[in-house]
Amino acid sequence: MHRLAAIIVLLLQCSFVHPLSRTIQQSSLSLASPVNTRNTRRWDDIQRGGATLNEDDEEEEEEDEIGQEEDEEVSEAASENDDEREDAEDTTFVSMAVKATGKTTLGVFKAAIRAFSVAFSPGSGDEGVTIVEKITKRLSQFWISLLSSSSVEEDGEDSDVSNANSNDHRDFANYLAAAYKVKATRNDYETASEEKRYPAIVGGSIQDALQLARSQSRLLLVLIPSNRPDHQTAADKIAIESFLSVEVAKMAEKSAHKSIPTPSFLLWSAKAKSPEAVVAAKRLNLEPNSKRPVLLVATSKRASATASCQVLSQHHCNPPPNATTMASWLNTIRKRHKKLYQRMQYAQKELQIAQERLEGYRTSIVQERQRQIDEQALKEEEEARAQAAAAHAEAIQQRRAEFNATLPDPAIGFMTLAVRFADGTSHQRQFDPETATLEMVFNWVDVVAEQEREKVVLTTLNGKQTFKWEEEHKTRSLGEMGWGKMVAFRVTEAANEEAASPTA
Repeated sequence: MHRLAAIIVLLLQCSFVHPLSRTIQQSSLSLASPVNTRNTRRWDDIQRGGATLNEDDEEEEEEDEIGQEEDEEVSEAASENDDEREDAEDTTFVSMAVKATGKTTLGVFKAAIRAFSVAFSPGSGDEGVTIVEKITKRLSQFWISLLSSSSVEEDGEDSDVSNANSNDHRDFANYLAAAYKVKATRNDYETASEEKRYPAIVGGSIQDALQLARSQSRLLLVLIPSNRPDHQTAADKIAIESFLSVEVAKMAEKSAHKSIPTPSFLLWSAKAKSPEAVVAAKRLNLEPNSKRPVLLVATSKRASATASCQVLSQHHCNPPPNATTMASWLNTIRKRHKKLYQRMQYAQKELQIAQERLEGYRTSIVQERQRQIDEQALKEEEEARAQAAAAHAEAIQQRRAEFNATLPDPAIGFMTLAVRFADGTSHQRQFDPETATLEMVFNWVDVVAEQEREKVVLTTLNGKQTFKWEEEHKTRSLGEMGWGKMVAFRVTEAANEEAASPTA
């Protein structure tokens, strides 16, 4: 639809502008004729006083009239030729307009066919829909498909570059190969196992690439195309193809020296005239050149984000090197800067040692803080345990005082109970068998032996009967137990896990 409107506006402009241009051309032809030129020259001479109209000039005037008649004939012939040429141009313009209109109509027709096929194709959600709703839905799909088809046709030329842009996050070589339509022979080697693939060509910021190369003890190979893919030059294509070659990839992964096992170069590139390319040109002090790409080897003077960068070697790219020449150039740079590789590796080792020391110091600080926290927690736990033990001992003393106060007075001539402890000491006391219970006996043992009744086990001397605090018969009277006037018990302490919690 946009194309059809543009054609109509163009036809209207031509219908109004073209006759006006013809009039202007005719007036320009008439002004440029020899007669007018001669008359103008004579009038100028008269104004300057350099010539007068007298009798001697009559012959010249007659000659001028004859020449004017001849010029008029020539101008008439020229005007006829101009009319013929303009008619031919009109015919050519009309044919071009008709051709453009035909192409637009054909494109709209194709788009309508595609939209019709998309709109009226059977869908999965058409079941249970009325005819009116189905027609409305199909017509809306038709117009949407018609409009989207034209936009897709207009934007189809840049699909390769957009696809490359979406895939260039992993390896910038993908973008360069797809955008500039060159073959990346370094990718042929990627059909091998994962361990043998060449490292990716990095993109992004030049400063990040310099720091990465410095951290790996490498030099940075920089390539910046001179123009974008839609205005690429032959120099860009040759340089990029060499940059993506397997020869350069092998040279980049070659060890810097026998004593330096690290690879030699890290490859970095940026899109032409992108912000990254502009920043790189400023950092590297490069002059813009729209005919030749930038190909150089640089390094960072220090492993810091603010460190200045240094250009070690720059190729003139006039002409750009092929793959073999670029690999040979890199090999020369590798051999030339052997000491630089050694300094970078030494600095990297020193930095690694410093980082390990700093990490160890931080770890020791964290461990010391954790130790202090653990010690403080243990101290608080011990204090809490001591406080709990003191409170428990105080509660036991108060309870024993209460037990001693509640024990009945010994009754002469009644039942006598004797207890013997593990350390050999023994105690005895008289109880009333009708009123005294086993609970009173446990309370008495708690008082005289200073052992918690919950931990006491009473066993007869013959070992036939054993009594614990948790048993229910502790509330039974001594007379109900069937003992005589004299009974003795052996007192032992129950295991800690079997002892119940003390109760008042």
